[in-house]
Amino acid sequence: MRCLVIRMFITLLLSGLFATTILAQTSAKEAAANLRLQLSEVQIRKAEVQALDEQLVEDLRPENIERSFAVAYWQSAGLILASRRDG
Repeated sequence: MRCLVIRMFITLLLSGLFATTILAQTSAKEAAANLRLQLSEVQIRKAEVQALDEQLVEDLRPENIERSFAVAYWQSAGLILASRRDG
């Protein structure tokens, strides 16, 4: 997951650099502002991916997996009992 974040960062950085060379007629201040904007977007995306990574790590802890299965089991058991009573 961290490799993906690094790859995304490098890709966005390179695309920003390529865009800057294509737009060579823009002033240095405009190019710098554009790169700062792209950097902030990458940082926001990086934070989102890191939060997702942390959530996945937490969700995949053995005790959390066991808890999820237990909840699903008891919910399905309750539905079966309710359907037997009603039907």
